[in-house]
Amino acid sequence: ESNSYDAVIAGLINLKKTQYDFQIVIRTNVTKKMMQYDMEQFFNEMNDLFGADGRFSFMIRRVFGLPELETASLNDMKELYSIMYQIGLKITTDYRLSYGGNGICYAAKRYHYCIGPDGSVYKCSVQFSNENNQIGSILDPYFDQSKKLEYWEQSTERFREGERICRNCEYYPICAGISCPANIRFDLKKNTCTIYDNYKIVNEQIIIHSNNPSLCLDWDRKGK
Repeated sequence: ESNSYDAVIAGLINLKKTQYDFQIVIRTNVTKKMMQYDMEQFFNEMNDLFGADGRFSFMIRRVFGLPELETASLNDMKELYSIMYQIGLKITTDYRLSYGGNGICYAAKRYHYCIGPDGSVYKCSVQFSNENNQIGSILDPYFDQSKKLEYWEQSTERFREGERICRNCEYYPICAGISCPANIRFDLKKNTCTIYDNYKIVNEQIIIHSNNPSLCLDWDRKGK
């Protein structure tokens, strides 16, 4: 909704006014329908608001798995990234997912939280209706939700069982069996894993950015 969009942009503008040292990736989720709109104007607006501040970077990702929304093509993504490069936006890609340990979901990390526009605190940015994901509010500095935090962190039997299932997987050094804590709890018997979707995204990013020299330089600079 437009109100939530305005709230997010207002929050980012307030952050830009601070002197804090942080890194924020502004991610735009793309569907085929969005290609009908003036995305160049949108990215120009993002550049006007945040492009000069090195603490902000940008990325786009295709929306999958929703039957009512047609998935954007790789050519669509190339077209959008071409616009972003031409504008001069600082672009972040998903290739860092291939680093050791980087496939561990942020929700499983003790000091990682998601903050909603109204100040609500979550661990997961997907399961908002899950009671264990409703941690508290930054407006209440005294909230104690340690039991809810245990649900997401790596200390319970469900994580150890997930580790036993995942130990022989080729991607285990990257995600340690915790690519999605929610899947470990809800879909353990189905052995559902999101890591393959993540690496499909990595492969796509390589294809999309393969002809861009700035990405190649960034990759080489990090020894990857």
